[in-house]
Amino acid sequence: MMTFSRIFAVLILSCSAMAATILVDPSGAGDHTTINGALAASVSGDIIQIMPGVYPEFIDITHSITLDAVGGRPSVTIDGESIRRIMNIGGQIDVTLRGLRFARAHGVDPSALLIWQQATVLVDDCEFVDNVTIGSNAVHVRHLGTSATFVACDFVRNSCSVHSAALSLSNDAYVLLDDCMIADNTSLGNCGAVNTLGAHLDVMGCLFLRNSSPAGAGALLYQSSVGVVSGNTFHDNSGPGSGSVRLDSFVTFTHNIVTSDRGGAGLTLNTTVIRSCNLYYDNADGPVEDESLGELEINADPLYCDYTVDDYQLCMISPALPGVGGCGIIGAFGQGCANCGPIPNENMNWGDLKRSFR
Repeated sequence: MMTFSRIFAVLILSCSAMAATILVDPSGAGDHTTINGALAASVSGDIIQIMPGVYPEFIDITHSITLDAVGGRPSVTIDGESIRRIMNIGGQIDVTLRGLRFARAHGVDPSALLIWQQATVLVDDCEFVDNVTIGSNAVHVRHLGTSATFVACDFVRNSCSVHSAALSLSNDAYVLLDDCMIADNTSLGNCGAVNTLGAHLDVMGCLFLRNSSPAGAGALLYQSSVGVVSGNTFHDNSGPGSGSVRLDSFVTFTHNIVTSDRGGAGLTLNTTVIRSCNLYYDNADGPVEDESLGELEINADPLYCDYTVDDYQLCMISPALPGVGGCGIIGAFGQGCANCGPIPNENMNWGDLKRSFR
């Protein structure tokens, strides 16, 4: 008699055996020349591998699937051609996106990627670049039961007129940002980069750099939301209205570095927040707006290796390293140099720079 565990293993193997791998190659050497062609021919659980190229397509995903770039980012670009949204993912499905570059989308909330209707999505090593939204955000995640995890993704040079330019979540959705780079995003609305309204957002080990909003938070805004913001580095954001980070709801804010906000405070609070072991420095309106420093928080130069070339690793005497105040490592990056910058770092692109931090 077969045990339950053996029956379960057989079922898993059977399902795996039924999953197909479909190759997309614009040269005609694969199974299909377009992503939509492969998607139409696929069934739930299949893997679509995409050869390098530029794909000017709108993609609507309604069944469980994996889209995987052969060669990784940035070899596969899905191009919105400045006229359309790039992708919808909706329904009670499981989707993985790996190594894709979403570029030049144009639309009304969102421009590049919509995740909704209880979808569960892993976005791994993807890039959202130069997307423009008339309304708000390049990526929007919404609805109770919808879950999205972004790992080692870059959100760069996105822009919008309302809310946040890079990412917004709402309506009880859940999002994890892990080891992501969010840089040079601009919004005329309430946040330059990432905004959550009535949802759950965890932000871990990310770099927020040069994001801006003339009236709101430069980098990150929580409204009626919960989550943990831990081990991140915020530098050179501009939030004249609300500083680099604004927390209007219950959030745990710990082990973050917030430096050089060009228009406001490092952190603005409109509620009770659990905060400790954060480092602030050189923010236009001080460390924390209208508040004193919290438990084990400090206002001191973090001593980056060389911020002039976007190297936010820490030199060996940084107060953000273990041994100062009992906090362990503060910020997204550990020690990276013996001498405090500037140090040479020639012509590194975003991918090379990020990999050097790991």
